[in-house]
Amino acid sequence: MKIKQLIHECDNLAARYYRLDSGSRERAARDWKLKVEETAKLIQSRFKKPKMNKLHHTPPHPDHASDHT
Repeated sequence: MKIKQLIHECDNLAARYYRLDSGSRERAARDWKLKVEETAKLIQSRFKKPKMNKLHHTPPHPDHASDHT
């Protein structure tokens, strides 16, 4: 799922929250929070920096990446 689409869904859920009366907002707030967390995780995974090799300060070679965990 694209980040822009997830952000749009977050916006829609926030708008839904504000349209509801105060007695019905708890579930809408939870739905919004879960969507924001999903979006944040996707953003973090897309922009995650590669793990650095402690000795050489370079990312590990893909063939040896499991050796450095």
